[in-house]
Amino acid sequence: MSKTVNVGLVQMNSKLGDVEEREGSDYKVFNTKLGKIGIIICYNAGFPEVCRTLALEGADMVFIPAAWRIQDEYMWDLNLAQRALGNVLFTIGVNRVGIEENLHLSAFKLHP
Repeated sequence: MSKTVNVGLVQMNSKLGDVEEREGSDYKVFNTKLGKIGIIICYNAGFPEVCRTLALEGADMVFIPAAWRIQDEYMWDLNLAQRALGNVLFTIGVNRVGIEENLHLSAFKLHP
């Protein structure tokens, strides 16, 4: 089993209770049965250098777990497509779904 941590944390108010957040310093590629997978956590998907680093490290695909607001769905779609096209790899975005306070969340996206 492997783990990754978020590089560059974003401060947001939430009623999730006690959540431990630690900032990391590097991006890792994990060898799996499906191929080499890089992980970009949430907001960091907005920075092209992050995905490029994973691609240069040999990632075949990038998995992006996130909690983007439905109001930002266009930006979410655009970021995923840009990361895929700019690095010639699959991006798999899994966003939280539902409503938390005034945060409306939706969808799963896959871009070849």
